[in-house]
Amino acid sequence: MYTIGKILFATLLALSVCTDGLCTGATDRQTRLIADAKLLVENIGHGKFEPVEARFDAKMSEALPLEKLRSTSESIIAQAGEFTRVGDAQVSEHDGYLIVLIDCEFAKAPLRAQVVYDADDKVAGLFFKPREPTAYVSPEYVKESAFTERETKVGMGVGALAATLTLPNSTTPVAGVVLVHGSGPQDRDETIGPNRVFRDIAWGLASRGIAVLRYEKRTKALPESFSGDFTVDDETVNDALAAAAMLRTSKEIDASSIFIAGHSLGAMMAPRIATRDNKLRGLILLAPPSRPLEDIVVDQQKYMLGGESGKLEKAKSDSLADVIRKRDEIKNLTTAKRPKQALFLDLPASYWLDLRDYDAVAVAQKLALPILVLQGERDFQVTAPDYARWKTLCAKQPRVTCTAYPALNHLFIAGTGRSDLAEYSKSGHVDPKVIGDIAAWIEHTHTAR
Repeated sequence: MYTIGKILFATLLALSVCTDGLCTGATDRQTRLIADAKLLVENIGHGKFEPVEARFDAKMSEALPLEKLRSTSESIIAQAGEFTRVGDAQVSEHDGYLIVLIDCEFAKAPLRAQVVYDADDKVAGLFFKPREPTAYVSPEYVKESAFTERETKVGMGVGALAATLTLPNSTTPVAGVVLVHGSGPQDRDETIGPNRVFRDIAWGLASRGIAVLRYEKRTKALPESFSGDFTVDDETVNDALAAAAMLRTSKEIDASSIFIAGHSLGAMMAPRIATRDNKLRGLILLAPPSRPLEDIVVDQQKYMLGGESGKLEKAKSDSLADVIRKRDEIKNLTTAKRPKQALFLDLPASYWLDLRDYDAVAVAQKLALPILVLQGERDFQVTAPDYARWKTLCAKQPRVTCTAYPALNHLFIAGTGRSDLAEYSKSGHVDPKVIGDIAAWIEHTHTAR
């Protein structure tokens, strides 16, 4: 959950609904404050904090001064992705407060904002929480009669993560795949906007006779575990190792044919996972970064803002300069000089220092495993410079296969024109060619002994 200022939870009564600006059953005051709340959320999403602070009541102003509002908002965006738009709103009144609920689209996860107004129409509370995604409709390449699903756990005890094992209907043990998330607090489906990247992959591969394990990412399931120092091992690597070990205990799985399939950050860390699990059969890397994350984030910001700082309007130029400054802070970190406060992307110094000397391509080159590298050419998050390094490895190592898809974005969903964050809010599915290529490669690798 994402909290700004004090939380006011109440039973919602006398609910009115507004869709596309049309409010059903709303009073004039409710309609006016719905518009105010939407503007407030848009301002937060676009980094305009002064007009937001001006709407606070006295207690909110004291609890959430401008800089704290800014840092909290940056934390939300670091986890949920860049803000794209506001959607429908609902309004209710309870105990003298007017409560507006607003659906919000972010690049990685849909959220719902709750804005609370007092009797003087001042903002008395502000609260963001995850929103339930829309109902899933499977793509045409999925044959739901070809598999079953079983709820399970990854890990032990209170830290175990809820998981789903998708099992093809087979009388003999089958190859198994562990799906490893990208950055941010992802669910087991890797839900991004209305899209379910990991469910598409799991159901698509299971339709082709391959078992798939997907699980809630620890940063989503147990965010309280990440309040102090932590590393990418705590976030990603350790749970992937536990998931692979768990798959080997399943009687339906061929324990000698366990694959790691990572997306984005998960793909970047897959070679490290393989160095710690010498029983893996192969790696599938979907949009794997090959450069330092802090450099990639700067490039992403340039792309989204539309160019280099010298060619941008002042507000955008200042925003880019701030990202570059934070990047440089990461570059200058040392074990002797590591600030206690969270740094770039709301991550601690321990996280960045852990990645300081990690080179995914160099680690992959030393492995003896077959590796499949997949890249969408319309991907603006992991881009051509990253893929170029993987292609160099593919040219050197016959066991490494590289495939690029001209029409696909970072989610491996087809589109046209310039990809952007707004595209992630459009419903789609992982391209059937990707599912087919992964399945064929696993089938070949599984049988090639």
